[in-house]
Amino acid sequence: MRVISAILDGLVACARTMFEVGLGLVQWNLDAAKARRRERERRRQEGARNRRVRVGTVGPRLKVYADQNVVSALWRWHQRPDENAAIRQLKEWSDGDRITLFVSDVHGRERPLPEKYREIHEAIRAALPRVEFADDHRLYGFNTMYSGPGGRGGFTTHPLIEDDAVARRLREIGLDRLDAHHVMLAIRRACAVFVTCDEATILKHRALVEAEFPIRLMLPSELVREIQAATGAAGHQDP
Repeated sequence: MRVISAILDGLVACARTMFEVGLGLVQWNLDAAKARRRERERRRQEGARNRRVRVGTVGPRLKVYADQNVVSALWRWHQRPDENAAIRQLKEWSDGDRITLFVSDVHGRERPLPEKYREIHEAIRAALPRVEFADDHRLYGFNTMYSGPGGRGGFTTHPLIEDDAVARRLREIGLDRLDAHHVMLAIRRACAVFVTCDEATILKHRALVEAEFPIRLMLPSELVREIQAATGAAGHQDP
């Protein structure tokens, strides 16, 4: 009888622990959902105020994040002629402190290039300033559940992970995970413009992204034309 009683007590304690853990997880998810709603509403309000980020003021403060295909074009020149010319112009402006062209450590997570191309690509990327890195998710800890009397029957552990709110929303809009991480960093690090040649993936979502976030998604040629038009209208020479 004592053995049976001990087993029953263990089962009751295990059930109580699982119930309490379950309640904790439910509350954690509810709190996370409320935080996401607040963050989304904040982004909508901020996006409405900054619906069109001005890029006419040329200078180092104009922070431009370069997508991987823009960086690789600095040695491959594999984009359309007008985009290649625009990318060359942006690099010249960045070298002359007319703008600041940024990359990040997310570029290192892209699909590896063939060995013969890696050195030149990394040299070009290393010459550009990097924004501070941040992952697209946060690990809060682990939820461990024990079974059996006194927890001697084993245990299972589940990580408590929450996606970055901006990265998650970008993926909901339609960007894939890597593209969303690039754009998330550009937004988090207050870049005014994200330049990319990915018209079929990133740029097709720009209306929705720009409606919610204070950033412009542009082709290199679009950015160059806008800067030239703005500086020309201001009576200055092209940068």
